[in-house]
Amino acid sequence: MSLIPLKVTDATSHTLFIPQWLSVDVTKTVSVSFGLAVVSCSIRYHSYNEIHLSRSLWHKLAIPYETTISVHVKDSTLQLGPLIGIYTTGVGRSAVRPAGERSEHFKKLLQAGHSLGGYYFLFGPEQVDEVSQKIKGYFYHNNKWQDYSVPFPVVLYNQVPTRRAEQSDKCQQMMKQLTQQWHIPMFNPSFFNKWDVHECLSSHAQAAPYLPYTVLNPDKSTLDQMLSRFGTLFLKPTTGSRGRGVLSISKESNGEYHCRRQIHNTTHLHTYDNLATLTSEIQNTALIVQQGIQLLSHDNGPLDFRVHTNKDGQGRWIISAIGAKLAGTHAITTHLTYGGKALKIHQLFSSYRTKSVLFALKEAALTLSKALDDCTSGIIGEIGFDLGMDQQGKVWMIEANSKPGRHLFAHASFREEEYATRCLPLQFAQYLASTQSELRSRFQAPYLL
Repeated sequence: MSLIPLKVTDATSHTLFIPQWLSVDVTKTVSVSFGLAVVSCSIRYHSYNEIHLSRSLWHKLAIPYETTISVHVKDSTLQLGPLIGIYTTGVGRSAVRPAGERSEHFKKLLQAGHSLGGYYFLFGPEQVDEVSQKIKGYFYHNNKWQDYSVPFPVVLYNQVPTRRAEQSDKCQQMMKQLTQQWHIPMFNPSFFNKWDVHECLSSHAQAAPYLPYTVLNPDKSTLDQMLSRFGTLFLKPTTGSRGRGVLSISKESNGEYHCRRQIHNTTHLHTYDNLATLTSEIQNTALIVQQGIQLLSHDNGPLDFRVHTNKDGQGRWIISAIGAKLAGTHAITTHLTYGGKALKIHQLFSSYRTKSVLFALKEAALTLSKALDDCTSGIIGEIGFDLGMDQQGKVWMIEANSKPGRHLFAHASFREEEYATRCLPLQFAQYLASTQSELRSRFQAPYLL
């Protein structure tokens, strides 16, 4: 995709100046679009390899500033941009930190778009004005946050941070209006439910072998059978994330049951004389129970791997980042918030073993990504997998995250991987913008100004 500078000029009337290679019939009145806004205009050729808009046309389309863009010619409309909206909650509290503690994360995300061309902005439900059909968008431009009133975008990237925020009435209502009334494609539309993910993947022939034996809300008898078979079990809330609420239970040789749970950076051990007492304490929570796996270890601590997959600028699944996580002392999960440590794969294995481990992890992550994409509603653009490898080298899927964090890749040694995880979602958004315009036009014409 070639980029071209977009500039404003003092020419009168609604006039668009374009280079001749765009091959538009300048004898006819055509339209120019930015986001979902469309304006009729006249077109003239000029000798510059730039697109110039008259000031009146610039203001009518509500273009925020001059930059480089991509341009698509669709029928008699020149589509400028793209204009991509990053949808979240808790926006607008401060002009210098519009998303509070998450402002630095969004700053880096928006900065990744500077080299891609187009316009990328942050907003929440409160910034949408349905009457004027404009959004007060927060852009990171000229090394500072700036807000501009812009048209509705052509693609939405869902970055709502928590299930609770996403399930709020205000957030859900705005998501439905933007995606159903205005037919704007949104990728990563919701958080995964662990049981739904398991059911999806277990029906997929290539993905099923990566799944641990898993049961939803088992009774005492089933738990007892699973403990006899696997020795250790992991219990996880179906809607949990970041290791919150995870328990491990095991049956000891003296007949006692040990239950370990993580609270902040401390692992708490609870002992039970019988399984009935333990199950009575968890029966009111929606849980999946998974077999324990003897993971590879390093320095006497269990290892697992975070593999980040993304759809690229052609809509294809690729591996964007891989890192290892070493569990903290006595921790029951490898999450960094519980004392886990981030490592590069080559720090753990020989050169030959590193290649074989990476190959197995990549193959598993791509297989699982394609399978989830096939059986999940909505558009998925990225997935973060927690994968384990047992002593025999078999890969297991521990968890799949539809809104993966990037904490593991914040370490300096993961600089390239971290950048890829920021850049690829915007490239995929550009792909959606170019491929969805025809589909969207069947349902909802952009609004004429």
